[in-house]
Amino acid sequence: DDFWMGDPIYRQPGKLKSVLNARKIDGVALLAIREKDRLPDPILEVLPDCVTVGLGVRMVLPLIHCCSNNQYGTSLNAVRHVRESGKKRIGLVVAAGIDRLLNGKLSMGFRFGLEEAGEKPEVAASRIWLFEAHDMSGFLRWHESFKPEVLLTTHAEIADWLRRGPAGGKQTALAHLDVDSSMSGWGGMNQRNELVGAFGVDLLTAHMSRGEKGVPPSAKSMLVESQWVEGRSLRPTEFLT
Repeated sequence: DDFWMGDPIYRQPGKLKSVLNARKIDGVALLAIREKDRLPDPILEVLPDCVTVGLGVRMVLPLIHCCSNNQYGTSLNAVRHVRESGKKRIGLVVAAGIDRLLNGKLSMGFRFGLEEAGEKPEVAASRIWLFEAHDMSGFLRWHESFKPEVLLTTHAEIADWLRRGPAGGKQTALAHLDVDSSMSGWGGMNQRNELVGAFGVDLLTAHMSRGEKGVPPSAKSMLVESQWVEGRSLRPTEFLT
C-alpha cells in the first residue's frame, strides 16, 4: 500500500495510525523523506507499532534503519574513474540543498578524491560550483575561469548550458552522478536505486519476522554501491554539438 504524507488527511492526529491498524500493516518503508533531521509527526505516531526503514536518505531523529546509495563512494569513485582515464581537471556541479540533504557526502567524496591525487584542500573546494537553476551566466563564468576537462554533476541542465555557451565549453566531458535508463546519452554513476528498494525490503522483512517494532536500540545502515556506465556525454564532441 502507498501512502502520501502530503495528503491533508494525514495532518489529522492519529489518522495514519488508524489506517495502518485497520489494514493490519506493521512494516513501513519511508521513501523521499526530505526532513532528514526529524521524521514527520504522522510517522512518529506509528513508530512504536511498526518496523520502519528509510530509503535513500539517512534519517536521524529518531535514528531508524536505513538503506541508501553510498553517495560518498559514488562521488569518490567517479573522481577515481575519471582520473584513471587520464583527465586531471575535474569539477563538480551540485545544488547546495541536495548536498546538505546528503550530509555533504557528494562534495566530501569529490574533495577527498582530488586531495588523495595531490590537490590542496582549498583547490579541491574551488572546483565545486553550487548549482542555481537560473544562474547559467554564473556557471559559465566559473567554467571559463577553471576550464575543466570533466564535470561531475547531478544536474542534466548543465549540458544545455554548455551547448549555449562559448565554444570552449563544448570540449567538456560530463558524467552524471545519478544516471538512469531514461537519460539518453548520459554516462556516469548508476546509483542502482532499484537495489536500494529491494535491499530495503529485505531489511524491513527481516526485522518484521523477528517482531522488532519501534525505534531500534541500534539502527542499521545498508549502503548500495554505484556502477560506472559509459555514455556519449563522456565524449563531448558527440554530445554537445
